[in-house]
Amino acid sequence: MLSQGTAGALAKLPLLQLQRPDLIILLGARTGMFLGGRSGAIIPSEGCKLLQVDCDGSEIGRTLPVDLGIISDIDSFVTAMNSKVTTVFQKRVDKSWVQSVLGLAFLESAFEKEPEQTSSGALHPYHALKQVMSAIEPGSIIVLDGGEASAWAADLAAHSHPSVVLTSTGYLGFLGNGFGYSLGCAIADPERKVVNIQGDGSSGFHLMELDTYKRFKLNIMTVIVNNSSWGMSSNGQDIVYGSKNPARLASSLNPATEYDVVARGLQNAAAKITRISEIKTIVNKLQAEPGPSCINLVVDRKPVHPITTIMVGLTDDPHSVVVPYYDNVPRAYHKL
Repeated sequence: MLSQGTAGALAKLPLLQLQRPDLIILLGARTGMFLGGRSGAIIPSEGCKLLQVDCDGSEIGRTLPVDLGIISDIDSFVTAMNSKVTTVFQKRVDKSWVQSVLGLAFLESAFEKEPEQTSSGALHPYHALKQVMSAIEPGSIIVLDGGEASAWAADLAAHSHPSVVLTSTGYLGFLGNGFGYSLGCAIADPERKVVNIQGDGSSGFHLMELDTYKRFKLNIMTVIVNNSSWGMSSNGQDIVYGSKNPARLASSLNPATEYDVVARGLQNAAAKITRISEIKTIVNKLQAEPGPSCINLVVDRKPVHPITTIMVGLTDDPHSVVVPYYDNVPRAYHKL
C-alpha cells in the first residue's frame, strides 16, 4: 500500500533533501490553511503541476491556481486514470524516491528524545498520542478534529495502520464536526472501529453525540486530548504577544472538567489517563468492548506543535502584516 499518510508530510521532504513533487493530484480535497495556503510549504508554488478533481466545480481553483481542473466523481476519475496510465507509471516511476517518501511517516521526530512527561508532570502530547495510535486496532477509521490535538494525532496516525484518516476541517478549520464525521463512518462501515480524536475545546461543541453513539450502539472510541485550553489559540497568543500580555483567559478551559465522568453518565465505557504506562492497556480494553467509549487523555499544553508556529507566521519584517493562521500580507504605504 503506497500510502504515506496526511498531506502535511510533504513539508518534511526538504528535511531528507528529497526532491519535491512535480505533480500533485487533489482528489476531492480542499485547499486552505491545512494544505499550507499559498506558502508553498506543502503544495510547491513553483516547479509543480497541480491537478484538482472534485464533483463540485466551485471548489476547483478556489484558493490556489490549478493547471488542470476536472469536474468528476472521484471513483470514476480514478478508474479512468488507472486504465490509461498504469503502464506509463511502471516505466517512469522513480522507485528510490517513492521508497524514501514512504519512510516519512516513520521519520524520527525531534520530540522523540523529549521526556514522556513534561516539567509540569502532565503527559507530553507527542508521546501520549504515539502510544494511543500504536494501540489502536489496525484497519480502524481515524477522524481528526481540533487544533493542536489533531496536529499531533495526524503526525502519528501511521502507527495505527488505519483504513483511512479523515481530517474534519475546511479552508480555515472547523471545530466539533468530527463527531458527525465519526457518526457517518460508523453507520457507513459498521464492521470497522472508528476512533474520534478531539481536542478538549472542539469536544465541547458536540459532546452530547456520545448519547447518540450509545443509543445506536456504534463502535466509536472518542479520545479527548485534554490540555485544559484552546491549545492552538493559546500557544499562538504566546508566540505573538509573549510576555507583553501573558493573560490567556479567553483561551483557558477548566482543568477540573472530567470528560470521562460525563461519558459514563451518557452510558459510554470511559477512562481517564494520566500515565504513559496506562495508555495501551486502556485503549486495547475499550476498543475490544462493543459500543461507544471515551478516553480523557490528560496532556500538557506545551510543547507547541510546529504547525502552530508555522501558521502564526510571526516575522520581524516591518513591511509585512502578520495574519495568524493565514498568509501574511504586504504592509500598505501611501505617498503624501
